[in-house]
Amino acid sequence: MRKLLALLRLVAAVFALAAAAYVCLVVFGVFSALDSATSGYSIYR
Repeated sequence: MRKLLALLRLVAAVFALAAAAYVCLVVFGVFSALDSATSGYSIYR
């Protein structure tokens, strides 16, 4: 039972990390799109 609980906690931590990374990627995409739209050139150049 304790091993299952530890496994669940590990899965939850990995899921939270993945969700945070996904949110960061989405926010970065929105900001870069806004930046390229407002300043006229891309952030990647």
